[in-house]
Amino acid sequence: MKRVLSLLMLSLALCPSLKAYYYFTFDNVRYCFDPESTINYMTVSPTSDFRYGLPMMHDSAPTSGMDMENNYAGVTDVVIPASVEYYAYDASWDNFDPSQSVNYAVLGIDEGAFAFANAGQGLTSIALPPSLRSVGYLAFYGTPIERVDITDLEAWCNIRFLMYETTYGHDGAYSDYIATTPTGTWHRNLTYGEVTDVVEPNGELWLNGQRLTDLVVPSTVQAIGNYAFLGCQQLLTATIPASVSQIGDMALAGCTGLQQLQVEASEPPALGKQVFRDIDTEACTLQVPADAVEKYRAAEQWSAFGNIVEIGSTTPSINADVNGDGRVDIDDVNIVVNKILGK
Repeated sequence: MKRVLSLLMLSLALCPSLKAYYYFTFDNVRYCFDPESTINYMTVSPTSDFRYGLPMMHDSAPTSGMDMENNYAGVTDVVIPASVEYYAYDASWDNFDPSQSVNYAVLGIDEGAFAFANAGQGLTSIALPPSLRSVGYLAFYGTPIERVDITDLEAWCNIRFLMYETTYGHDGAYSDYIATTPTGTWHRNLTYGEVTDVVEPNGELWLNGQRLTDLVVPSTVQAIGNYAFLGCQQLLTATIPASVSQIGDMALAGCTGLQQLQVEASEPPALGKQVFRDIDTEACTLQVPADAVEKYRAAEQWSAFGNIVEIGSTTPSINADVNGDGRVDIDDVNIVVNKILGK
């Protein structure tokens, strides 16, 4: 028996020139879809008006700030399915046959969808489907989730997490950059010379019902997206296969518990910005192929690791070219001896 969906059917005709979308609620989650789309898909939306920072162009009068007091009020646990069954609409916007239904894939989470959810009183867990392709900016801002459940690491690595970015003031004196995911938040704010720049953890990542402490990226993954594991403090080890050639901005930032990182690529993967931010790179061992140790030592960001060893080894390999002139000679020996003697 099909579940009866709570249809809100907002016309949203805020401006005659703007396209309208349909909204409805199912199992405490609000969805949005476009009946004129050539593919059947939906996105997850906030239940309250979302506004942040600069005036939003859909407002009838300029407003700013966050107006999310009732977003997902009373909801503590959310399960987002990979698809939702709903009525089949035609392009006329109004005509549908209740006897006919369509499976709509859930492909995205809209901007601000779970921002300040439940007014800070406890949206404690969320389960996300492998169908997700993108997560809008500020989607989880101000929402201290405890647990994030996923079932597919490859899909997770490919999600596009969007960053909020704005700069204004007479001379750009104010700027705000926020990347927020279910597992962590990065917020950089500049206000007239005063800078705050922090990474904060959010929910712990669980994979197929198990708390994820030892991350093994599947060999089918070619790139790890921006902010993929932002704030995952519970990670102790991570293994990145040889198939990965690119790691996005801050993909492992805030993984402060990481003790060992194994990278199986012979060529150091290209890195985005601040990939290893807040990781103790002196205490965390980086394991790489035996023939690639020197390449990682010379590569930007990778070189920050103080203990780079070949895979399977726990003993640090020694770089005898102490002065970095491309050869090992008496000059390198003298530098080491002088360090020992405290000169």
